[in-house]
Amino acid sequence: MIKKLFPLLFILIYLQPIHSQQKDSLYFCKDYKDAEEVGVAKTFTIPKTGGDLTVMVRLEKPIHTDKVDVVLYKLTNGDEQLVETKPWDVEKDWDYIYFSYLTFKSEGKFRVAVLRKNGLEVVSGFVNIKFE
Repeated sequence: MIKKLFPLLFILIYLQPIHSQQKDSLYFCKDYKDAEEVGVAKTFTIPKTGGDLTVMVRLEKPIHTDKVDVVLYKLTNGDEQLVETKPWDVEKDWDYIYFSYLTFKSEGKFRVAVLRKNGLEVVSGFVNIKFE
């Protein structure tokens, strides 16, 4: 009996890392143009007057809501300070979403979160902003 189950167990264990690599992610780029991400990075340099980035979201499954908030937090001394909340309309079946022109007006480390209207977080990510 155990010998018969061993191949099945081996396949399940072997495939597990593949499944666990497919995680939801939020990351940043300079722009999303012609269905292409332009300038993907974790650190960006912007003018002292401020600069815009595009927030990219890849989900393992569709988002299953039609309205979200994109929330910008600045990280200072281990605390998060709310900077801005922007509402966005999305399609329930989307699993690849971009939010254009999130404006950064100061240097530092930031966390951006996408929240459902009930306040539950869909995904979040971090970005570093430096002045030119």
